[in-house]
Formats: sequence, C-alpha cells, structure tokens
Amino acid sequence: MNGSQDIIQTLRSNNLTPFVVVVNVGQFMNTSLMRYFRSTTNIKGLIVFSNEEENYDRYAFSESSKCPNSLYSAYNVTEQCDLDTQWNPAGTEYSYISWPFPVVLVTDVNNTIWTSMHECFSMLNREPADDTRCFIEINNPMSAVGSSETCFRRQYLMSLHISEVCFI
Repeated sequence: MNGSQDIIQTLRSNNLTPFVVVVNVGQFMNTSLMRYFRSTTNIKGLIVFSNEEENYDRYAFSESSKCPNSLYSAYNVTEQCDLDTQWNPAGTEYSYISWPFPVVLVTDVNNTIWTSMHECFSMLNREPADDTRCFIEINNPMSAVGSSETCFRRQYLMSLHISEVCFI
C-alpha cells in the first residue's frame, strides 16, 4: 500500500484485525491521516520509515503547535494566536499528542528494509492463500518519559528551583 487512501481502505475493510501500520515520513506528516490512525482501535503500532537519501526540506513540519508556548504566555491566547500570520505555520502539535500506540522511526539506508517488508506484504498478506502472514512486532520499551502527560508534569517539576539540599 503506497497511498494514504489504500491504508484507510484496508483499515476500514478489516476493522477487527490488529495492524501495525508502516508509512513513510511524508505520510507521517499528513496530520489528517495521523488523526484517523489515532481514532481507530485496530492500529497497535506505527512504523515511520526515513530514507537518508530523501530530501525532507520540501516538507513543512514542526512537532510544536502553530502558536508555540501559547498556554504559558502572559498574553491572551486569542490575541496572540489568532493572527493572520501564524508564528509556526508548519506546526502539527505532534509533541502534545498522547499516541494510543507506539510510534517508531526507522532510518532505512537505500530502502532495503522498506523493500523487503513491502515484498513480504505483497506476497503473503495482499491475497493470502492460507494462514501464512507477514508480521511485525515492535519491541521498543519507553526509556524516557512514557507519555505526554508525564513529560509536562516533569517539565513543571524540573522548573522548581531548589535552593537547599538535605542529605540524610
């Protein structure tokens, strides 16, 4: 499946089967497609492939919001953010999203992994003759924050200045 519509059609046609969706960086930057992914219950993971040779400058992308730091500003949010010219027009707010499944970025030199996965999918999953399928398992434990909520909480706690340290 190469297009966004192919992915959506497959997810709609088989809404009980759990999926790990594999997309390229361009599809990941499609905010409406990612919103659809987060709204479905059968997606269990998302793998984003990045080819080192591809030029990503053509994509306008920022994981922050269109109006960064608006929640922490002393100014009125509507006066600050509802302007004709946006501060960050490429903002997707991806860093504020609590994704309901793991999202993994894979750097793929020369598209070798992408090609082998596409061949496996085409051969075994597109029109299966039996129960043989091509499967993916994501084994990527969270080693840092765990969720956006925890990140925001830690960010707030880290901003508290401790002037004295007590040793027991």
